[in-house]
Amino acid sequence: MRLSERPELLCQIVSDSDVDCFEGCPHIVGHHEQQISEDGEVDLHEYVKDCKNNAAHTQFIPVKSLRLKHLLKGYHDKDVYNLIKAAAFLTVRISVTMISPHRPDVWPNTEVPYFLFNMIGSQHLRMASGIVKDIIPDDDKSCPCDKCQHSNTPSQKWWRIGVRTAANVVFDDIEAGHSVIRLFYDTEDSPEFLVRSLEEEALVEKNISEDWCTLDYITCDAKLVKRLDRMVNRYNELSGKVTEKYKNCQNQEKLMFLVSHPHGLCKQISIGQWETNSLGIYLKFTYSTYSCPGSAGAIAYFVGKGLRTHSGNMKSGLSYCSG
Repeated sequence: MRLSERPELLCQIVSDSDVDCFEGCPHIVGHHEQQISEDGEVDLHEYVKDCKNNAAHTQFIPVKSLRLKHLLKGYHDKDVYNLIKAAAFLTVRISVTMISPHRPDVWPNTEVPYFLFNMIGSQHLRMASGIVKDIIPDDDKSCPCDKCQHSNTPSQKWWRIGVRTAANVVFDDIEAGHSVIRLFYDTEDSPEFLVRSLEEEALVEKNISEDWCTLDYITCDAKLVKRLDRMVNRYNELSGKVTEKYKNCQNQEKLMFLVSHPHGLCKQISIGQWETNSLGIYLKFTYSTYSCPGSAGAIAYFVGKGLRTHSGNMKSGLSYCSG
């Protein structure tokens, strides 16, 4: 059966036009949830008011409001709860102000237009989400951060903050060099804590078909690194523990959670259920978890299975990831 016979699986490109695809097609189906703004951050709350997915807004859980009771029956487990909190701590908002001229015109092995190809060269602000995955020391030269570049005594010790997000969010080094992450944006009045990327070779790895990438941001803030490194270790420890505990779980309610920055605003947690699907090797999970523009690239964590990268939302209302 062609996917075009299933309306919820028709592709939605940035212009919202529908494009048919076929069984096993390796491109990403659905709507890619970046928040695109022509006027910077000033109108973000207006996008919330105009959002067609207002049902999601009532289901988002602020980080500080998460309680065990929010988890599905059978998962009222402190390890799962602490894992979600650790993932939330590491979740970042990503802002990008360039669309690379090197974005392909079509998805790999298809004739389907690649996301944002029709906006190449645009400097509109795009906002999405990601997660800190590792901290790597790098002291083979002076720190290249903005502060040190304008200092007579640049730091000789600095670190790379490895971040995972969607490839549709940061496609290559050009886009990476025009991006910045905001950490610890838990509430509307959280202090602005920004970290910039390297201007060259910031993109470490990417997979277009599976729609994920990893990239480096730089800092010489030892206190920040200590905080992040401690939580990365905590997250990895809890993830291993939870996966081992639930890998053979027969619970009919398959818990998953999403931590993201809907509409580029403060981070929110979504709790839902996941299911495997039969759409080929690339689109691995769909899930009944609320998301909005700005959620692309967020951690989508399937309890018992591990982390994937959130891509978007389909017409049926289901969310999906492909990596």
